[in-house]
Formats: sequence, C-alpha cells, structure tokens
Amino acid sequence: MTSDKIELRQKFKEVSTDDPKEMTDEDFEIIWAKECMLFYGRILTGEKRHCCPEWDFMPIDETCEFEFEACNCYLEKKNG
Repeated sequence: MTSDKIELRQKFKEVSTDDPKEMTDEDFEIIWAKECMLFYGRILTGEKRHCCPEWDFMPIDETCEFEFEACNCYLEKKNG
C-alpha cells in the first residue's frame, strides 16, 4: 500500500487494538503511518523500521539517525 493510500485511509478508518489477533496487516500499516506522522510528520520507510523498545516503542528506522544510533535492536548488524 502506498503512503498516499495509507494517509487517505487514516482519515476514514479507526483501527481497534483491543484484540491484536484480529488485526490485519493493513491495520498495522495504518497504525504505523499514524504513529510516524505523529512523531516525524512523514512515514518511515527504511528497511529496519520497527517500534523500538529502547524508545518506548516509538517508530524508528535507519533514517532517524539519533534514535537509530541509540537503538540496540539491530546491534549485531550495525557492528558486523
């Protein structure tokens, strides 16, 4: 799904997180897009994008230099 479509869907769809087992991939993409827009004003699209426990599960990827540098989730890949 392109970021344009995700942003458009954000306006019209609320995603329930009550039961994560019921969530679809599309639901996760919409939540990801909302969180990214909240923190960065853009949707993160890096290969290592994730909700980082080091940052209270804030979305980050390798384009977030400061946050990603402090992240230990990909530590073995950064050093190896």
